Amino acid sequence: MYLLGGYSSISNSTFVSNIGGFGAAIFMQGVRLTVSDCDFRENDGMEGGVAHVKEDAQHNASVTFIGTRFEHNAASASPKGGGGTGGGIRATDWAEVHIMRSLLQSNTAETGGGMFVDGNATAHISSSMLVSNVAEKQGGAAHAAGKASVHVLNSSLISNAATIGAGMFAGVSARLMFVASNASSNNASVSGGGLGAAADAQLLVDSSVVVWNAAAVHGGGISVEGNAGVAALVNSSIQLNRAKWGAGMSFGAGQRLNANLKTGYFAHNLGMYNSEVSPAASETCQFLAAAACPVLQAS
Repeated sequence: MYLLGGYSSISNSTFVSNIGGFGAAIFMQGVRLTVSDCDFRENDGMEGGVAHVKEDAQHNASVTFIGTRFEHNAASASPKGGGGTGGGIRATDWAEVHIMRSLLQSNTAETGGGMFVDGNATAHISSSMLVSNVAEKQGGAAHAAGKASVHVLNSSLISNAATIGAGMFAGVSARLMFVASNASSNNASVSGGGLGAAADAQLLVDSSVVVWNAAAVHGGGISVEGNAGVAALVNSSIQLNRAKWGAGMSFGAGQRLNANLKTGYFAHNLGMYNSEVSPAASETCQFLAAAACPVLQAS
């Protein structure tokens, strides 16, 4: 389906086994689209396994998915191969994506297994589940790149996998807001089992639970790489995560962490070195460099 300009709506429909370059099921530019109670299954597109959302010259482009399921879709460089971005959805430029009461499950891509958000695009995810999505590189469930933002509210990231940021990953200069949500049983082969953030990214974890995640090297629960712009943890619980270094949370050696960890609770995280941050230690780690706060320091 190719949509250009105007307003559109799709409801009670099924899109199965479509193959394309940019958005195998839907390519939209400069459109305001509402999709409700639909199923997208086994679609394969190079950039956006299901949908590719792009603005027009007036910066118009928004799509709202309500009660919709994305299952077993893929973004691949060639049909059924590897190398694409956004196994479910890819949004770029100034596009806006709203996902409400929906499911993204078992979608795959090289980057952003469930979703890839780039440029200045924004994604809002609420009351939804992102389950068993896989990225070969970053962002098992979702990846924010460029100056993109991903806002997650009252949602769950469960059993997603990636090399870095198995639950979600914020790339350089991107923003990830994780509020009243949970990340559990996600698995990273390097770092950021639950959530990951790169240099100059902004990461907020507020009133959330990060539990039972794993990373082979560091940051079983949360990993902050390089010199993150802001990494804030508020009223959240980081428990029962596993990694070699910083099982609860890790960030780069010698890095200054602009964060408030006072109201974070770290418990029962399991690591070979620097397993977790206790409530008492978190008070001493507010706005401190990793070198001054060894319980947080990665290798």
